[in-house]
Amino acid sequence: MKRFAAFSLLLFLALALLSCGGDGLTLFPRSAASDLSIVGPEDGSVLTSAQPLALQIGTADPAGHPDLEVQVTLLSATGDSVWEQRFTSPALNEDLGLQLPDLPVGQYRIEVVVFQDGTQVERHTATIFAVRERPRIAGIASFPPLITASSPVLLSAEITADAGSDPWLRWTWRGKTIAQGSSSSGTAAVLWKAPADDGVYTVTLELFPVAPPAGPGFSFRSSIVMSTDIYVSAAGATARDELGPASSYLSLFHLQADLADAAAAARNLERAAIPIGSPRIVPVGDGFGYHLEGGAGFRVPWPVLPVEDGNLAPFTLSAGIRPEQLTGADRIVTATAGTLAFTLGLGTDGSPELAIAAPNSPRLSIPSGAPSLAPGRRYLVSVSVMPRQDGISVRWFVDGRQVSETTASLLLPQTGAEGSAVVGGESGFAAVIDELGVYYRDDAGRPATDPTLFRAAMRKLHGDRLLLADGFDGMFLPTGFIGSGKTALGSGNLTLSPEAAIELPPIRFPAEGFSLELALGGDSERTADVWLSWAGTDAPFVTERLTAESGTLRLQFSLELESVTARTAEGVRSWSIPKAPAEKAGIVLRAACPRGARSPLVIAEIVALTTGEKD
Repeated sequence: MKRFAAFSLLLFLALALLSCGGDGLTLFPRSAASDLSIVGPEDGSVLTSAQPLALQIGTADPAGHPDLEVQVTLLSATGDSVWEQRFTSPALNEDLGLQLPDLPVGQYRIEVVVFQDGTQVERHTATIFAVRERPRIAGIASFPPLITASSPVLLSAEITADAGSDPWLRWTWRGKTIAQGSSSSGTAAVLWKAPADDGVYTVTLELFPVAPPAGPGFSFRSSIVMSTDIYVSAAGATARDELGPASSYLSLFHLQADLADAAAAARNLERAAIPIGSPRIVPVGDGFGYHLEGGAGFRVPWPVLPVEDGNLAPFTLSAGIRPEQLTGADRIVTATAGTLAFTLGLGTDGSPELAIAAPNSPRLSIPSGAPSLAPGRRYLVSVSVMPRQDGISVRWFVDGRQVSETTASLLLPQTGAEGSAVVGGESGFAAVIDELGVYYRDDAGRPATDPTLFRAAMRKLHGDRLLLADGFDGMFLPTGFIGSGKTALGSGNLTLSPEAAIELPPIRFPAEGFSLELALGGDSERTADVWLSWAGTDAPFVTERLTAESGTLRLQFSLELESVTARTAEGVRSWSIPKAPAEKAGIVLRAACPRGARSPLVIAEIVALTTGEKD
């Protein structure tokens, strides 16, 4: 019973001290040689010079220890004694009122020795930290907003500490270290891979005022600690998939906190590019990218440009970039194919340009003619290269919209299939890059440049409202489009000679209705013969000749009114829409250049959107 009473008393004393605001106090277990116990600072305690150090010698029998002495010694991290104090006949079960001296910031070892009748009966030590002002963890944030299983997570902490100090941080999950290091080395923001299963997971951050004197880290916990819960959802789509599908790419880097090549053409889907310097992972939108500066970048040690039977095949090189500063000669990426080298960069005016180096030919520079890229803004820069018998054709896009097309008389020689690419690196640019890909196959498996850039831009702009979009960026008619008569693709336009026609794939009729716009080129015939019909029927319900208003043929379909309205140069016209032959039937539009037209009908863009507030 006496032992139980003593234990209860000491436990009460420890809890009382803790409730009074003690930092990292613990009840040290007594030795078998005495019934005395020590309540004092534990490993990892952080103390200021103005903060008293709570220390008690506890016992269930205060009268039974008349000749006690307590020796308190403070040692530096190297083991040198820097301060000591001795208490004779200390009051038991009461705070000793210990006040540490004004100490330099650092790590110390406190040693408490209890003597009875000159013989040591208890001894305990603890590692503590002395600071001028107590540092703290102000908060922890995670990114991206939606975290899915097995995806990368950026953990970042807001730290407040004395100017000039450099706290040591340790991130842990389930007792295992995720990352540790000084705050100045970037450990306040670390990358963690979410668990493979959905659920709620707790990540903990500890702050130590100074770095460990030696070894990989601290063997004890800090008293400055914060935890956060990470909510992980079931695996889903990546945060950004602007370039895709992977089957159309010879090389494709989504750069979602890794340098893995996602292209289906990759022989080893787990292969990753090689970092150059220290590219830094940063948030971009709802995903990630790499910040490149000071020669940082990455190298792709395999061919990224398509070569077939010794000849360069058509391709589109796309890069998602956010320039940080422009120097007038910023190289984004250089890709080689045998003896050929293609360099995508920014010219002296900050506008994209392509440099082509071929044997026995002067270096050829092809500017895009696009406005200068503004630092701090994200762009998708794309360049399509189409080798021809009489030279090459180069078509430029910024954010999915074509800005120019140039033909050059440079005849590309036959070349080897070996090659590589360097992104950033020496003479590279200061920017964030978040996606990079080389498109070389369309959805029909044909060698082609990328025909999906305009469609992807419209999808990004309009989201689920988009029903159909095409800017005729590719080398072939889009899938589902049917041409008749003399039609031609070029310069991002579909050109219909007189009596030639184009038929669009069926467009589903959503309950809210939809609009359909055909934007015409600047030199286009402004009048078109238009037929509208339900898919699967032979007879059209609209057969009209319409003249575009302001260079655009615009049709508005209303399911509620069972009508279609056209805005024309002559005014607004409407027609009734008959009942659909099937529940999910779509509407088909056929447009033709009229017989006897003095110029071709040139269609630059086609966009169909569900009815919205702006319609």
